Amino acid sequence: MTQRHSDRPEEHRTYFIVAYIMLLVGYFIWLTPLVALVMAIVKRNDVRGTIYESHARNIIMIFVISVIGLIIGLLLWVFFVGWIVWVVVAVYVLYREVVGLIRVLDSRPY
Repeated sequence: MTQRHSDRPEEHRTYFIVAYIMLLVGYFIWLTPLVALVMAIVKRNDVRGTIYESHARNIIMIFVISVIGLIIGLLLWVFFVGWIVWVVVAVYVLYREVVGLIRVLDSRPY
């Protein structure tokens, strides 16, 4: 008898730990958040109904907020306030990433 993916919560936990680390590495290597986004989208259906569903949703939301903040900051750069938007978004996203990582390490939903 084969096990379904949702029957192995430890595998999901490790998967999302890696995804959050990829997001955090994104401050230095810009491609890794895209990898984390793809990881969350791919695993989203497998973790539906588990505590890890909220982590998949959080990772997708972090990516979307980051991209929107990047675009708004770029547009406001003309008025010399774009950097303020970037700093605010970066702090907010960093908070969500760290809290998400801590909660997945504790096996709690986001």
